[in-house]
Amino acid sequence: MCSMRKVLTIIFTLLLCIAANAQDKAAFIKAVQAYTDNDLEKAKASFELLHAKDSTDDASLYYLGLCEFHTGDFDNAERHLGKAVSIDSTNIWYINSLATLYNAAGKRRQAAIYCEKLIKLAPQQYRNSYTLCLVADEKLSSRQDSLARKYYEMALEIDPDYAPAQIGLSEFMRLSGNMPGYFKILREFIDNKDVKPEIKSDYMNTLMQNIDAKFYWVWGEQISILMDRCVELYPKDIQARINKAQICMIKEDTDGMAEQFRAIIPVAREKKDTTNLLMALSTVGDYHYQKGEKKKAYAIYEEALVIKPDYAPVLNNYAYFLSEDGKKLKKALEMSRIAIESEPDNATYLDTYAWILHLLKRDKEAKPHFKHAMIYGGKESAVILEHYSIVLKALGETSLADYYHSLAEQKK
Repeated sequence: MCSMRKVLTIIFTLLLCIAANAQDKAAFIKAVQAYTDNDLEKAKASFELLHAKDSTDDASLYYLGLCEFHTGDFDNAERHLGKAVSIDSTNIWYINSLATLYNAAGKRRQAAIYCEKLIKLAPQQYRNSYTLCLVADEKLSSRQDSLARKYYEMALEIDPDYAPAQIGLSEFMRLSGNMPGYFKILREFIDNKDVKPEIKSDYMNTLMQNIDAKFYWVWGEQISILMDRCVELYPKDIQARINKAQICMIKEDTDGMAEQFRAIIPVAREKKDTTNLLMALSTVGDYHYQKGEKKKAYAIYEEALVIKPDYAPVLNNYAYFLSEDGKKLKKALEMSRIAIESEPDNATYLDTYAWILHLLKRDKEAKPHFKHAMIYGGKESAVILEHYSIVLKALGETSLADYYHSLAEQKK
């Protein structure tokens, strides 16, 4: 039995043959049959011969372009399909194929131009949320704001829960300064049950990465409400928890931040997400240490190192905190050594290692590591500069020690 695609192709072929009286109808139909049978190389060769006989025949150009498109020859496909459209600018088959080609090639602007033509020529067939949103995105990027809004709103009239249109319209609102409208539509997007949780949390993460302090001062509470909503709806979405933790850190709510990372730990274990599990354990361990709960902190660090013995963030912090306590310095030195082996140009890790060497009365060994740290950002840290000045003083290099001490004071 013929597929519907073949039936439609054959009907369309007969229509083209009626219009193309000069064309060798038998050869043309045979070439189309090869195309419908997916024998693309044979079909392409046949259409090339037909095109050579009559370079103005739009039907041969169209099928030649299709063959080239499906074999990955996008440049020639664009040229031939484009020429077919220029000959018959109202043929929706031609225009649809060219729009599809541009979309597949990632040329969304050109795809949108031809989708707009299709919407106008055959609204019943092409006026859908996808094509309307594609056109709207292009209008927004080319600063045709009123048209962009019009197309987004048409898309949402057809499907009120169509996420790309929700995001597109919200971006239109943001760019036009209508922030109440922006957050209203963004809330609808967050509440949209048809959108995967990770898409929502990724969008909110992107939003957080692209706002400045001034924006947050004015609209931070609205953002926080949306973050809370994401966590409420999707308590096992790790990115949603991380987003909320970022808000807590901005608010200097360390307890709230730790709560989010504690919630990540069992979820990450369940999902076997080692990266986020280690990050959460490290953060919670640091939190307990800062709260003075050192035993809890060290127990969590040990738990993390069972999972990944060379996990540098935990190795460095664990080692540094032990050095602050003046305990287990040999263990601390070994952990710090492993950390700088994994990141030899990390100024913070180099400082930890060199400082522990100093505490072990090995200042000559410490000095080269501090010099290395200075090259890779150590001069931006008051702590590292102060540590270096202490080591230099211990080595009798008083003038240089005073210089780095003054730099440290300037950074405080």
